[in-house]
Amino acid sequence: MACHNYHENYGEFPPAYIADADGRPMHSWRVLILEFLESRELYQQYDFSEPWDGPNNRLLIDQMPRFYVFPGDDSQAASETNYLAVVGAETVWRHDQSTRLEDVNNRGNTIMFIENRGSGVAWTEPRDLQFESMSFSLADDPPNGISSKFDKPAIAAVDGTVFGLERDLTATTVRAMLTRSPDDDVDDPGVVELPGGRDMEQIERGAEEDLTK
Repeated sequence: MACHNYHENYGEFPPAYIADADGRPMHSWRVLILEFLESRELYQQYDFSEPWDGPNNRLLIDQMPRFYVFPGDDSQAASETNYLAVVGAETVWRHDQSTRLEDVNNRGNTIMFIENRGSGVAWTEPRDLQFESMSFSLADDPPNGISSKFDKPAIAAVDGTVFGLERDLTATTVRAMLTRSPDDDVDDPGVVELPGGRDMEQIERGAEEDLTK
């Protein structure tokens, strides 16, 4: 995965966002990992001297790579992403601070990315879900939580494993899986095998092929 390539290169995962001198989010992790997804041309077009919605960077919003949208929706001229981080002091994404692999106790059950529908986050926007205010229920596809157009919402764990979550997982278990030090009661959280076509590595490879044509 791109975040692991980023970690190998920089010794840590990307922060949720890069902030300006006043602490305001300027650039998203989704932009930072482009250079590790064979998206260097798009990465090089991005201007880190201006905010994500500055005069140059806002021209890139409608060029969202297909791996940031649900499989099957990539033909749409969309700019809103379906893949988010969960940002908070207890999660892998500690605002503008980076996390290292060794900071995570249970990498196989600690969530790194989630699926989401309805949040309205542009792919370049340095905005994701906030741990302190999100919904931990999977029952009703909350726009401020883990949600999906598929039967079982997909997540990616810190170790790179991609799997689905049963809708009846308790909010307590989901909350624990989002922290860097999940409790012992999530050692077997009830994950499920994903149907074909939702392997994120396959999605990334397809996007790389498109970008090199």
